[in-house]
Amino acid sequence: MRLARFFDDTRNTLGELSRSDWIFAICLIYCGALLSAKYLLSLCTFALLLITLFDLRVRPFRVGFNPDLKNLGGRIRERPDLFAISIVFFLYLLFSLHEFELNAFLDQLRRKLSFLIWPFVFLMVRPFSRRRYLMIYYFLMVNVVVSAIMVLWIYYTNTYLFDRVLGYGLALPTPMFHIRYSMLVSLAILGGIVMFREGFFIRWKWERYAVAALAAGLFVYQHILAVRTGLVLTYLGIFILVAVHVIRSWSVPAVLAILAGTFLLPVFAYHTFPTFKRKVDYTVFDLKKYQSGEGAGYSVADRLRSLQTGLDIVSETPVFGLGFPNVKGRVIDYYKTSFNTEAYFTPNNQYISVYSGSGVVGLTIFVFALLFPLFYGQNAQDPLFLVIYTVFLASMFVESTLGNYFGSTMYLLFSVFGLSQLGHGRPAGIDQPLDQA
Repeated sequence: MRLARFFDDTRNTLGELSRSDWIFAICLIYCGALLSAKYLLSLCTFALLLITLFDLRVRPFRVGFNPDLKNLGGRIRERPDLFAISIVFFLYLLFSLHEFELNAFLDQLRRKLSFLIWPFVFLMVRPFSRRRYLMIYYFLMVNVVVSAIMVLWIYYTNTYLFDRVLGYGLALPTPMFHIRYSMLVSLAILGGIVMFREGFFIRWKWERYAVAALAAGLFVYQHILAVRTGLVLTYLGIFILVAVHVIRSWSVPAVLAILAGTFLLPVFAYHTFPTFKRKVDYTVFDLKKYQSGEGAGYSVADRLRSLQTGLDIVSETPVFGLGFPNVKGRVIDYYKTSFNTEAYFTPNNQYISVYSGSGVVGLTIFVFALLFPLFYGQNAQDPLFLVIYTVFLASMFVESTLGNYFGSTMYLLFSVFGLSQLGHGRPAGIDQPLDQA
């Protein structure tokens, strides 16, 4: 009897959840999967698509197509900023059709299919609230803090070893690729700053101050990690947030504080955190090696060489590029002929990567697809969306951020969800519980 009642209560509860509730829950799972269970990312994307395409009724049980699909054209007209992100998918599709190898072509589409799915999913549901948007960053921060405790435990139990490792340009052991991980730490810090300023909490008011303390702790932790990309993006994001605050409430002391802090904090970190000092010293050493022509095998030199490679291989076809599936093969050939090595690096710059595959035409389309969501309407006036989106755009100068499924998922989760909440309050169609839709 109790078991039957349990199933009955569960069925009623599930029937009361709206499509937005399910999508929000999956986005929370994404935040955890980014750090601990990356195999869940593709499963969650598939789940998002199924929830959006189909309409589930619990009583009586029935599965059909989402009736709101017929309104997709109207949704696109209402939210062109969301739809613009899907242009990235069509760009890769278009510039993968000439002189392509089938497996490489299918691999490109698999990696970029998310750029079609995510905008479609969020176009088909009512815009999310600001509270739910901030809860994404709240949950991200909790996950990042847990991972930070684990990384710090490993570091402080082997301090001598890891200090030497950092001196050779390597990184501390992190739950995922250290550059992507440092970007997530940056997002958690910046999200924490905004949550504190907006007085956000889930249940208790003291949570606001706990969030501020955790953000400050993660800022220190970012310097212990000493990943250059994460550090630059963190300082850039903080500078933007402070600059927005100063512009909105102009004061000379605030301007002086920004300038002083921008200069003094890195100096303080250099003399305080051994990991940060070693990474700075190694970067200077690396640059000197590159300038002297002895940079092979050093991280900064390899990055710069990859950028030059990306520009050189497309020099004969600058208008339409090589075609995305052909870039990797041309890079491999270039390294063999120019540097006499089997080791190779694709361009560590998203814009050069796009330019190599699609030329000036494709790069123009790509930049438009990225900038339109930011500058459409009043989107750029939201400080959190502005700073997070700018951080992603900036990261593409030093990384091929969208070059793999994980980087694409990071960008889509925080960008598309952020765009959705900017439309909160606009009429966006029906979003009834799935049991009633």
